[in-house]
Amino acid sequence: MSCRRDAVNLRRPTRNLFRIALALSLILASDGNAVDKLDYIISDDITPAPQTGPKIAVQAGGNFVVTWVDRRSGRHEIFYQRFDKFGIFQGINGALAQDSSPTERFQVSLASNYLGKYSAVWKDFRNGTFPFSPDIYQNMLDSSGVTATSDINVTATASD
Repeated sequence: MSCRRDAVNLRRPTRNLFRIALALSLILASDGNAVDKLDYIISDDITPAPQTGPKIAVQAGGNFVVTWVDRRSGRHEIFYQRFDKFGIFQGINGALAQDSSPTERFQVSLASNYLGKYSAVWKDFRNGTFPFSPDIYQNMLDSSGVTATSDINVTATASD
């Protein structure tokens, strides 16, 4: 098994779909054998809207989630896609933020924990005016891809 160093390939294919090479994230099957998936077309958006900034989090069992910044709605949104340990899509692309206000969201980071949950944080302008006064918001995905009912503003300050 060879390990390639080109973890993320953001070149746009001819149909302008989001394309990622996940070579660095060789998914380990439960028997310990590597399943080498070279390329994924992750976004189900067929418009020419740009998709950038992919992040990946892998569970101990090999299931994983990919997040990215997507402009299919005309503004920057955070989307995600779940995969099983064999790289098979689980569900469809989903918007991560639960707030439907027309705001900009950028710079997502993603992590997983031992309970099978994923946590994502991102820069969000719902309480400010882009490009000023962003907040950091967080939401969780459980192992079945269900998001929490509301986003958490982790930079909010309590009033006295």
